[in-house]
Amino acid sequence: MSIDPVFVGLESKEPKTLQKALIRAFSDRRVDLSPKIRDLTLRRNDEAILVLAARILIEFEKISIDSTLMEVVLSAIKTPAGFSSLTDAKIWKYLIAAAPSDLVLKALFKIKPPPPEESLDFIEFCLGHPDPKIRGASSELGSKSLDPRLFARTLSLSFDPDERVALSAFNAIRGLNSSELSGIFDKAIKSTDSWVLEWICSFFPILAIEDLRGVFLQNSNHTNLLISRNSRKALARLDRKKEKREDSTTESPSLTILPPESEDFMKGFLSSARVAIPPPTTIETGFGESASPPQPISSTENPIGPSQFTVKEESLVEISPPPEPINIPESASSCLSSASPKQEFERRLEIAKSQFSGSILSRYPSFIKEPYSRLFVPSTPTLLLQNLKQTMDSLVGFLNLTFLQTYLFFAERTSRGDKAVVECLRSNLIGSDALKFLHQEALALKPLSKNSSFFPFSLSEAMTEGSENLLIPLRELYEFLLNPPPEFAECLEDAVSAASEIIVSFKSILKNSIVAKTKIENAEVFLDLSGPLPQTIEKESWPSLPIPIDEIVVLSRDQSEALGLFPFFSFNGCEIIFSMPPKSKIEILIERLEIKELYESFKSS
Repeated sequence: MSIDPVFVGLESKEPKTLQKALIRAFSDRRVDLSPKIRDLTLRRNDEAILVLAARILIEFEKISIDSTLMEVVLSAIKTPAGFSSLTDAKIWKYLIAAAPSDLVLKALFKIKPPPPEESLDFIEFCLGHPDPKIRGASSELGSKSLDPRLFARTLSLSFDPDERVALSAFNAIRGLNSSELSGIFDKAIKSTDSWVLEWICSFFPILAIEDLRGVFLQNSNHTNLLISRNSRKALARLDRKKEKREDSTTESPSLTILPPESEDFMKGFLSSARVAIPPPTTIETGFGESASPPQPISSTENPIGPSQFTVKEESLVEISPPPEPINIPESASSCLSSASPKQEFERRLEIAKSQFSGSILSRYPSFIKEPYSRLFVPSTPTLLLQNLKQTMDSLVGFLNLTFLQTYLFFAERTSRGDKAVVECLRSNLIGSDALKFLHQEALALKPLSKNSSFFPFSLSEAMTEGSENLLIPLRELYEFLLNPPPEFAECLEDAVSAASEIIVSFKSILKNSIVAKTKIENAEVFLDLSGPLPQTIEKESWPSLPIPIDEIVVLSRDQSEALGLFPFFSFNGCEIIFSMPPKSKIEILIERLEIKELYESFKSS
């Protein structure tokens, strides 16, 4: 019998543990725990716990499970159209009022941007959800809705204390093109909601690109001082950048995404709008310290506005998701960096996106897309170098793991090829000799290059001959990453540009689907992880292969065979993570590959 962690948490005498359990109970809509929570209000005397428990009980009383609506929701999850075609307002209200957090997350993944008008209240609910996974997953829909209120909420999430949420919101905002931004600005200026107007206008200087100059000119003398002042700030910033470009380069800004030459997003907002991360007035929860107590479902209260924030400057600039949420000091005076804004800005680099960046960010699997996206968040050279190495390690690790299995299962085995497999596994797929192993595996697969079942076959020819050998630029970049010169910061932009070309040159990896089997509410489901976001697979399209629960595989084109990604790649519920597994899991992989004797023989030699 499994232990219910929420039930156990509600038994705790420790306030923080109780708070975590209460928030989890609310997020998962654990109405069955109402008696337990009610009992809690009778035996506790600390005010924070009592207020939180009482608010949760009030919300639980509003929940009514409707089996008909639940069937519609579960059916929509399994269809290709997902929730984008649902127009019944009752369904969206039901998701807000009664759906547990895992169902809310699945619903978000099935909404294609731009979201339907009927879903906007649901997306707004998700943008303020206590679970950071849900807040992060809803940020792109919030920006792509082109609704000024949802866009303002997405802007506020770019300063979420949970840095993963902040990064998701940041990337969603930068992904908008000039036409979309112009439409949002036009609607915001006409809005009567002062909170929306304050947030969006404060971002005018930060989001300023040349294509929007006309919008700012038109509003530079607006009767509303907030609009006119920030429009003039945006124009002044565009003029400064134009002068810099004329002095240095004639390159034109991107017309499809927020251009990299725009001033450091976080630093600029700090100096111009004085917006920052709120102090930790919210409780710590099982979702991370960023989660706040549940707000009443019917509440239309606005989140904190820009002028109410206090910040630690460093946390606004470096947005690289750590394994745990960051802790934000309460005192405003203790948060401010000793460095001046100019010094703080000069310590960071901003990398320009290349012509290939859009394709990588929108098409490639998350183990490449996520570290790659962080290359365009202004940061220190050291952190950017780490993110670039993580990006290329993920690509090289994926190639080596799939190539060595393809060699073992399909190619004519040789002593040299076998040794490459063993040494590759010993080095955890990456490192100074990783490309040597990859080249050896490609040579063994070259006679089978016409086989179309897995991408290593077709790539093998391009990786073994001629001046266009894909491994040559990859080797040069990898050498730079493993042994960076003292002046590496000066080469980073060129290195990122080269990495973009290299990743796209290996686009054949997109030919095979990456899937995982997992359990949600005790029911087995398959997820398509081939792109940047997970998607549920319709039951009739499930692969018939016996795939272990919570493992990721690469399917052959006809889905009759698979290459496993265990134990180097794992799915955390939002993205695929490439990491170094413990020795015990490597031993399991060796058993599965049936190379134990081979592994031991090379080990002894």
